[in-house]
Amino acid sequence: MRRAARHSGYVLAMTLLLLALAASVMAGVVMTSLRRGAAAADAKARLQCRWGAISCQAVLLPFADKILNGRQMTDDLRPSQSTHEVALGDQLFTCTIADEQAKLNINALAMRLDEANLKRVIKRVAGNERIRITLRPQPAPARPTSRPTTQPGDGQAAEVDQYSSFGQIFEDASPAVLLAPRPADGPAARLTLWGEPALNVRRASPQAIRELCRPFLDNDAIDQLISARKLSSEKSVAEILNEIPGTPEKKTELANLLTDKSQTYSMWTIVRGKTRSWHRLSIESGAGEETESIAFEW
Repeated sequence: MRRAARHSGYVLAMTLLLLALAASVMAGVVMTSLRRGAAAADAKARLQCRWGAISCQAVLLPFADKILNGRQMTDDLRPSQSTHEVALGDQLFTCTIADEQAKLNINALAMRLDEANLKRVIKRVAGNERIRITLRPQPAPARPTSRPTTQPGDGQAAEVDQYSSFGQIFEDASPAVLLAPRPADGPAARLTLWGEPALNVRRASPQAIRELCRPFLDNDAIDQLISARKLSSEKSVAEILNEIPGTPEKKTELANLLTDKSQTYSMWTIVRGKTRSWHRLSIESGAGEETESIAFEW
C-alpha cells in the first residue's frame, strides 16, 4: 500500500510537469502566430500603401502643371500648390502637388553664397531660426548654366558642390521637421534641391523673389518686380526686367535665374493607416521621354 501511494504522487507530479510544459509550448505557438499575423498585416498595409502612393503619383504628378493652372488664382498669383485626398480601403492618402521652381533652390544659392550666409538664408526662408543645419554637399557635374568652383583640367568635367537630399542640409530631415507646422508651409514647401535653378516668378512667393534678387536689385526695384509680375501676365521675364531700374549687367545675370515656366514638380504623399503613417516625396523633372524621377520614403 505504501509503494502504491508513493507511485501515485510521482505520476501526479509528472502529469503536472507535462501540463506546464505543454502550456508553455502552446503559449510560444500562440505568440509566434500573433507575431506572424501582425507581420502579415503590416506587410499588407505597406504593400497597399506603396502601390496606392505610386498610383496617386501616376495619376496626378504628370499633370501637375495643368492641375495648378486650373486652380483659382490668389492675390493675382498663380497657385504653386494643390492638395488632394483619396481614401483607399482603410488608408487615407493626402497628396500635395507643388511647383519645385516656385521654391528657392538651395543649389542655386550655394553657387554665390558662402556657408555662413547660406545657412542664414535657409533658416530665414524655412521660417524656423532654431532649425539645425549641417551642410554636407557632394561634388557633382556642373549644369551648363552653373559656374564651376574650380577650373577643370584638360578632358576633366567641371564639378561643383551640390545637394541632392534634405539629409545633406538638415540634421533632422524627417517629415516631422520638413512638413512643420503643416505640409503647405514647412521648409520643404519653401526650399528645393532639384530641377532647374531658375525661379518661376509667376508662382514664387515674394520672400523667395526677394532672397534671390537681393544681390542684383535694390529693395525698390524688387518691389516693382513683385508688382509687375502680377500686372504683366503676358510679358516675358526679360520684358518685365527691362521696365524696372537696375544695371544692364545685373539684370542680364538675374534673367538667367528667373523664368515664367516650370519643368520640375513634386508630390508629397502622406498615408494614414489604422496604426501608423507613411510619407513619400516624389519629384519629376523634364517632359516626355526625358522625364527624370526620384523618390524618398519614410
